[in-house]
Amino acid sequence: KDKPLLNMLSWNVRCLTHNKLNIIKHYLDEWTRTAVSENDNLINCLGEKKNYFIDIIGLTETWLQDETKFNTYNIKNYNAVHANRKMGKKGGGLLLFVHKKYQSVIVESGVNDDIEFILLKLFTLNNEFHILLLYRPNGSLDAFLDSLEELILKTCRENLIIIGDMNLNILNKCDTRVKTYTDTLE
Repeated sequence: KDKPLLNMLSWNVRCLTHNKLNIIKHYLDEWTRTAVSENDNLINCLGEKKNYFIDIIGLTETWLQDETKFNTYNIKNYNAVHANRKMGKKGGGLLLFVHKKYQSVIVESGVNDDIEFILLKLFTLNNEFHILLLYRPNGSLDAFLDSLEELILKTCRENLIIIGDMNLNILNKCDTRVKTYTDTLE
């Protein structure tokens, strides 16, 4: 009851370009314009005005390397946090956009061969959440899970939201790696 619903979008962009960023911006503009104009006066069952904004946008495999070019990837009304890939490395890189209506603080971030992550603490009116944006390079699943477990231990599990690309089809229940992954989350 006290926990607000957060609207999130996660996308593996496989190389963030200005064209892809413009698609995201256009999507956000259309989403907001349509939802607000059609449903401006609707109130949810708790008596609160509905939230029509995408609160969190997580992008994986941005391929961004250069710190000086990062500021060209801004979105109006959002604060951005990034973890760039290593120079000379193919793939990777993370970008997390948080709507400006929220206060947030970076807990930790990192990029290596086993895991790429941004762990953020997000403050709402009545609560605190940990947002964990993840990307698993196609390296060792065991090393990824060990790193993931360490990150989870730094949070309150009840208020942890994980988004991203784990390079694992979690709908494939026959894959033993899926069971190992879901066991880690429990």
